[in-house]
Amino acid sequence: MVHEALAARGKCFTAWKDFAVDLEIKTGVQLKAAAEIAAALRERGVGAVFVKGVALALTVYGRGGVRGFSDLDVLVPPRRLRDAHDALSALGFALVDKEPNPVEVSYVRERLPGYAVCVDLHCAFTGADGLQAPVRVPLPELLARSRAVDGVPVPSYEDSLLLAAANLARKSAEPFMLVVDFALLTDRRPAWDEVTSR
Repeated sequence: MVHEALAARGKCFTAWKDFAVDLEIKTGVQLKAAAEIAAALRERGVGAVFVKGVALALTVYGRGGVRGFSDLDVLVPPRRLRDAHDALSALGFALVDKEPNPVEVSYVRERLPGYAVCVDLHCAFTGADGLQAPVRVPLPELLARSRAVDGVPVPSYEDSLLLAAANLARKSAEPFMLVVDFALLTDRRPAWDEVTSR
C-alpha cells in the first residue's frame, strides 16, 4: 500500500518496489494453491471455507491491490479432517512437526524455491483459552453462507467482519494491516443488522 501511494505521487524507491513485487509473487503463488486445494476438497465432498488473509485478499483487496498473508487458513468440519488431510497429502503438502494445537493442523509445500505455501487446517476458529475463547463460530452456518471467489470458498462480508474482529483481538491489532482490513470491509457496506444478529 505504501508502494502504491508513493507510485501515485511519482516516487519510486527500489526497496519498496522490490518488496511489492516479491509480495505480489508470493500472494499469487498462495492464491493459486488455494484454488487447487479448494478443488481437491470439493472433489472429496469436503465442505470448507478459506478465512482471514486469503479470503480478504480475494474479496476486499480485489484485483487492484495485494494483501499479504503468511498462510492459508481453511476451516473444515471436524468429522472431515481426515479427508482434508488426505486431499492435502495428495497435493504434496506435508505435516509440520510443531506443538500440537487443539483447533488446527499445519502443512507446508514448496514448489517454487523461496515461496513455501503453508496451510493451517482448522476444525474450529477459536480455542478454549485466550481473548478469542468466548467467541463461538458456528461452522455449518459459516459454510452455508460462504461464496466462491475464483473457485475459493470465502465467508460473506458480514462473517469476514466478525472473524476479523476475533482475529484482531487475538493479535492485539498487530500488524496494523488488520485495522486496514476493517476499513476495507466496511467499504463493502455489510448488512449491519446481520452483523449485530450474528
